[in-house]
Amino acid sequence: MIEQATIQSTPTSSLHDGVAAAKRGDKELARQLLGQAAEQNPRSEIAWLWLASVTEPLDERLNYLNQVLELNPTNEHALAWAAAAKKSLFKTLLHKGAAAAKAGDRGEAYYLILQATEHDPTNELGWLWLASVAESPQDRLAYVERVLQLNPANERALALRATSSKQLARALLQMAAASSKAGDREQARATLQDALGHDPRFEEGWIWQAYLTDEPLDKVSCYEIVLEINPANERAAAALSALRAQLAAPTWHCPLCLAEDAEDARTSLDQERRACRACGAVLALDDLDALTGNHQVDVPKMREAIARLLVTATQEDDWRLQHCLGLAHLNLRQTADGLTHLEAALRLNPADEKLRRAVAELSARQVAEAVAAARVGQHQERGRNEQTIVMIVDDSPTVRKLVTIKLEKHGHRVVAASDGMEALTKLQEEVPDLVLLDINMPRLDGYQLCKLIKSNEATKHVPVVMLSGKDGFFDKMRGRVAGSTAYMTKPFDPETLIHTVNEYCKRPA
Repeated sequence: MIEQATIQSTPTSSLHDGVAAAKRGDKELARQLLGQAAEQNPRSEIAWLWLASVTEPLDERLNYLNQVLELNPTNEHALAWAAAAKKSLFKTLLHKGAAAAKAGDRGEAYYLILQATEHDPTNELGWLWLASVAESPQDRLAYVERVLQLNPANERALALRATSSKQLARALLQMAAASSKAGDREQARATLQDALGHDPRFEEGWIWQAYLTDEPLDKVSCYEIVLEINPANERAAAALSALRAQLAAPTWHCPLCLAEDAEDARTSLDQERRACRACGAVLALDDLDALTGNHQVDVPKMREAIARLLVTATQEDDWRLQHCLGLAHLNLRQTADGLTHLEAALRLNPADEKLRRAVAELSARQVAEAVAAARVGQHQERGRNEQTIVMIVDDSPTVRKLVTIKLEKHGHRVVAASDGMEALTKLQEEVPDLVLLDINMPRLDGYQLCKLIKSNEATKHVPVVMLSGKDGFFDKMRGRVAGSTAYMTKPFDPETLIHTVNEYCKRPA
């Protein structure tokens, strides 16, 4: 055998000698010479092609053939050999992957079979095996669809698609239920629609759809589909019977005492009844004075209603239950308990604007009631040398921290709140001398909180300085309308902050 030191160094001689060695069957020497020729002249199509012919490992041979095809995409020998190499690699990897799957090593099987499909993406058997070892229903469906694109009549793929669709629908139903329990009913509905799209005959999915929809006619349609799928479903049959009776005879039921009232049969089912003639309860949230000052309510019936609602709850995340409990407590003039239940209802149904306004107004009233008595002598009891109180309301922890540090260095005491609802709670404890109020906040924005502060007898005198990240004319005007005293644009320098606080944070004589 010729040693490496004796090999000619010129590309032409290396190629010539390498081809000769290949023809006489000396593959080891041929690989050395042809490798040297390819290294010396990377654009030598013939060197890469001959190198591929004497290389045994399929993956290396394919790499050399790809080099040829990069130089000449029409090289017939390279095209034919590459196709053959890919098919051989596909079979080898698929065989290894199938063996790993049968041995229970799904991770290794998935890795090997995925590599196999890269070498022959038109082979439906590879995609079928990949679907069989995929972990998630989503991936399994995607691979099955690849099979059906190649062969729409593949019976195994059709059966696997049906099974995977049902599995995916059940996984999506679990996600929808979690969203519903978290109070995000819109997301729950969207996820459930996706689930039913994958399995239109998903019985449990249609029952959940009936629960999540608010329209009686839509509920009827859902239960009809359930009974079409499973005529023996007693729960759906009972619910459908009750809904049809309700729609056929528009008898109104009080949501608190459950009394029937069919006097006005022309009243549409979705029209809000403002009061119940049987128990005297006020049922409309848009008249809080009548609701919280109701002296005509039947107290024993309201107490019975609260007990029944707490005992007969069927869904722990039912916002209607919390809404009814809130109404019952407010009719009993138990404002704190009523507000607690309405806040729970709002968390479960955040899209209800009427409920949101009622919660905000009741929170503001609680603040007024808590501080009204103490407010009369609050400023008189403070000495002139006592610390002034500045409240900073901002959802940015950084802003709250910076303002607190700066103002405390200048002798002020700072009360910090992360949003409007927290600020309302802290206003029950004490009334500050100045409020620095961010505009853009979750739950209750700066304009809404400013209006509540200025409409409250105990806090209406407190200066409010609005904070915003943009210096806009309309933002300033809107702040003025809400009752703000001044406007500062973030970021602001410490001198501006101190000057503003000193200017507006003045105690009455």
